[in-house]
Amino acid sequence: MAGIAKGKQKRKTFVLFYAPTGAVPEAIGKGIEEMGIEQSPNVESVNDVLGNTTTDLDAYEKTTELDPIYIEGGVLFSERLDEIEEKELVLDDVVDDFLWVKLYKTTADGKYVAWKQQAVIELTSFGGGTKGINAPATLHWIGERTLGTFDPATKTFTPGDGAAVAQLVTFTVDDGSKPVGGAKITINGVALTTNANGIAETQLPTGSYPYTVNADGKTEKSGSVTVNTAPVLQDVTMTGAA
Repeated sequence: MAGIAKGKQKRKTFVLFYAPTGAVPEAIGKGIEEMGIEQSPNVESVNDVLGNTTTDLDAYEKTTELDPIYIEGGVLFSERLDEIEEKELVLDDVVDDFLWVKLYKTTADGKYVAWKQQAVIELTSFGGGTKGINAPATLHWIGERTLGTFDPATKTFTPGDGAAVAQLVTFTVDDGSKPVGGAKITINGVALTTNANGIAETQLPTGSYPYTVNADGKTEKSGSVTVNTAPVLQDVTMTGAA
């Protein structure tokens, strides 16, 4: 399961990349003080004759505003905006691929959670003041996200589920004749407690995980769980303390 780093996350750890086919993804954000994904949800509320209110949210029209974007040679997205203005491109000619990367959220193998999605590039202005040729734009997000991971060392995106696939791991703890309730299981830095039936559950991505089990009046038990592509049932039998 992907994990978020502890503490308040810095804004620079949520990064937008321009990722046209065949090109190395290029970060967008130089000179931009605020940038996000505006949700614009479509919400409808209905009041019935009994005075009840029902509220439904059925869609989002997500956008991202980019301002300023100064025209610079050798900067892919900047050159793309210049081309859109010069050639007055429309329709499919202004649709491109982008990546959002969460540098604060990693999978079990150390990759960053990310997704690829297409957006319609709306060039909202071209020119600007004395600071440079500004080409602000609005990205209109379309289609489905392709979830996956991003490797910053190679700047490559790998399609997947955006997080290492987690499987259900179920522990059953007994003393050879009856369940042991209240047993403490420590695995992957998480403490679990068995219920009255001696059962405790967690979810873990692919990998091997050592664990320890402690219970009042019982000898500590340790072992290892290996998670692959299916749920895991781990039986633990404890004995009385010496």
